[in-house]
Amino acid sequence: MATRGWEQVAPAEVLTRATAAPRRKYRNVKVEVDGIWFDSQAEANVWLQLADRERRTEIYGLRRQVPFPLKTPVSMQDGHTIIAVVAHYVADFVYHEAGTRHVVDVKRPATATPLYRLKRKWLLLQNAIEIEEVAG
Repeated sequence: MATRGWEQVAPAEVLTRATAAPRRKYRNVKVEVDGIWFDSQAEANVWLQLADRERRTEIYGLRRQVPFPLKTPVSMQDGHTIIAVVAHYVADFVYHEAGTRHVVDVKRPATATPLYRLKRKWLLLQNAIEIEEVAG
């Protein structure tokens, strides 16, 4: 018999809890659309809207989960400086409209974590790319 604090827990309950799927951080539910998996229903809805716009040739070059390397200069002992990739920002969607590249992230207002805000600023400073946030 296992214990949880001072109370005893049946082995079957321990096994069930240990093998149960972990709860997602923002309680979003993964969704499949046309054989493509999305992290949330909101992201799938934005994809369907953008795919429809691409079919109507309003936009072109629609891609999803596009990584952007985040770099920093690193000074070497011999006096040289190299550029190192420290992290990646992965955009939900990237597309072109009238020659302009759009980088889109589907976000609920409460889900902009400090790490996301840092990567958003870093990408803006490094590549002059402003992320368009679409409400999810």
